[in-house]
This record gives sequence, structure tokens and C-alpha cells, in this order.
Amino acid sequence: MKKKVNVSLFEEAWLKEQVNGHIFFGTISRHINFFTLLLYGLATLYIIKIILNLYPHIHYPEIIGLTIDYAIFIPLAYYLGKKLNRYKQAVLGWIILKIGLTLAGGLILTIGTTVSITKHQSDALPNFLLGILWLPILEFIPKFVKHQKTISILRIILTIPVVYMGCKSGYWHWE
Repeated sequence: MKKKVNVSLFEEAWLKEQVNGHIFFGTISRHINFFTLLLYGLATLYIIKIILNLYPHIHYPEIIGLTIDYAIFIPLAYYLGKKLNRYKQAVLGWIILKIGLTLAGGLILTIGTTVSITKHQSDALPNFLLGILWLPILEFIPKFVKHQKTISILRIILTIPVVYMGCKSGYWHWE
């Protein structure tokens, strides 16, 4: 007797547990089409950026570059929104988020902290803390999977003093 082996990434038990326990994607997988939401978000951002670029001067190269950027992602979001069911959209969004957080946290942790230390800048500690804080590590430890929502809320809360500390260092600016 042969057992059926489930080879679909979307049907893995650990992935279902990760996505359903996520503060954002768990809700999406039950109620909202993620890529439809992404499509509307991208279209809104595009319109806002076009309006901001038109005032006070019209910068055609920026508008053309912006249009090309969004011309890639808007049709892709539309296609995936039509092709995948809600759960698969949430899984794909979750995977993209984790890859993005790994890259961002890793870059801040390695490059940001290293450059700050070698230049003797006072933002080395905030860079290190922000990188550690947003690296997706804890949620992959089996004991913490059920506490993923709490971990996400704590990350957001702890980010506020770290960003404040980074801004007070004199090397972080809002522009």
C-alpha cells in the first residue's frame, strides 16, 4: 500500500499554522483577497505619487519611471488575485513578507551596524536593535508559533523607542 505524499507547498501543516496564526495574513486568509487589496493599495499609491510629483513642478522622467515600476506590479497583483484562492494569496503574501523582513533586518543588522561602528557613529546600537528586532526568527521556533500575534505586536511597540533612539543619534532623518 502506497501512501500519498502531499507535495504542495501551500498544504504543508507548518505553513498553515504560520499563516493562520499571523496577525495580518491569518485574517486575510479568511476574509479578504490579499492581491485584490494589494492591487487597490498599489493603484492608490501610484495616484498619490503622481499627484505629489505634479506639484510644484512636472518631472516627466520620474513619472515615467514610476509608471514603469507600477506597470509591473499592478498586472501581477491582478493576475494572482484572480488565479489564487484567498488562502494561497495569504501564503504567498506571508512568504514575501518574511523574505522582505529577512533581507531588511539582515541588511540593517550587518551593514548598518558595521558601517556605524567603523565610522564611530552613535546610531550603531539602534541599527543593531532594529535589525535583531525585525529578523523573523522567533516565529519559526515551534514553541512560539502560537504566540505570533503577540510577537508582532511587541515588535511594533519596541520599534517606537528604537526609532526614537536612532533619530536622537543625529544620523537618522525623516525626509
